[in-house]
Amino acid sequence: MAGFEGEIHPVAPEVYGYSVSGLEVVKSWLGYRKKNPRGRSSSPLDEIRPEHWTGELPRELLELLWVVEATVEREPEFAELLAEITSSEVFTADELPEPTEEERTPPKVETGAAQDKLY
Repeated sequence: MAGFEGEIHPVAPEVYGYSVSGLEVVKSWLGYRKKNPRGRSSSPLDEIRPEHWTGELPRELLELLWVVEATVEREPEFAELLAEITSSEVFTADELPEPTEEERTPPKVETGAAQDKLY
């Protein structure tokens, strides 16, 4: 793979072509970081991007590749787990306990100079 002042290789085809619900993860990541980005724009925030390849981007790309590589390696394990889960007994919503009024109350947020805290 090339795209900055250097190359990253080898990148396995199954890692480079890995997709989730039709989104090719690595190609999409690279596409959004091009001078003329690919992909859809869903908000003005999509226009906020680096104007050039920054020093952090190679590390981000490597981390993405590592995560996708680990995911591809574990897919058989994930498939077995999914099959086990979907073939197990299910329960209905009316079998769940009814929450108390206290459990239904959203937490209070205390804002302060240091950090927001949930109570």
